[in-house]
Order: sequence, then structure tokens, then C-alpha cells
Amino acid sequence: MDIIKDIKTLRQISSRVEQGDPVESWKALLIKELRDHSGLGLSLIQVGITKRMCIVKPGPHVADNELIVFVNPEIIAKDERIVHPNEGCLSLPELRISTKRYNKITVKDDVYGELCLEGLSAVIAMHEIQHLDGMLITDVEFKKNLIGRNDPCCCGSGKKYKKCCGK
Repeated sequence: MDIIKDIKTLRQISSRVEQGDPVESWKALLIKELRDHSGLGLSLIQVGITKRMCIVKPGPHVADNELIVFVNPEIIAKDERIVHPNEGCLSLPELRISTKRYNKITVKDDVYGELCLEGLSAVIAMHEIQHLDGMLITDVEFKKNLIGRNDPCCCGSGKKYKKCCGK
């Protein structure tokens, strides 16, 4: 199966997964497509199904049984704003950009209840959940020229931008 690259399709807002939906077959599809495309995350909208379900691979060397599969996820808390450099997307393969993300998030869903994620796992989960809301990485692109050289750095270091990420 091909990953959806049509922007109009990707901009659709996914509806909730309901009782009776084929969750296990969707889970198998997400795992297969994630493996086939060597990704770190994938949402159902990227395979043409507009339901709130996504998968997160919390690291590059994680086994299939350690994947996080969210059903009806919502981000309920965010902390430590960061700029994530060189973020990519399987639906926009030609694009690599720096994005505004959070280093720590809490996700509420139908499988885990509440789950706290940090670092790369938080970035991937936020990326995939935003797909379910019709957002793309271009919507959260970090543009350097919006921060003044003497402004505090957005990475949270407490240093001035010019002495940190703006070098």
C-alpha cells in the first residue's frame, strides 16, 4: 500500500474509533506499513483511513512488540518547548524542516489511559496525533527569523538565542 501524499486528504480531521471498528486489522496494517517504509510513526489518515489511530516507534531499534499504538489519542499536557531539527514525514518525503515541538507530553487514549512521553517519543507522538487533526509538519515549522538574536532561546536552555541555537 502507498502512503497518502495528497494534501487535501491529509488535511481531513479523523473521526473517533468506535466499538466494532476493525482495530486489530488497522493495527496490523500500521505495523506493516511502518516497517515497509522504515518510519518512526504512522497514522491511519496516511493510509487513507480517517479514524483516530496511530502508531509510534519510540526509537530506531525497537521491536514490533514495543510499538505504541494509540486509539483516539489526545494530547492533554505539554512541557519544555523545543525546536526539533530535520523532522520528516512519510507523506511529505521530499521535505525536512525544523519544527516547534515539546520535549514532554501526556497523551490520553483508549488503550493506555494517560501516558507520559519524553524526547523523540514525544516528538513522534505529537507529529502523528497532529496528522489526525489534519495538521502537517509545515503547520509547526520553526522559522529562525521570527526570533531575535537577543531573545531567550526556544530550546529552553535559558541562554540568548544568539549564544545557543542561533550560532
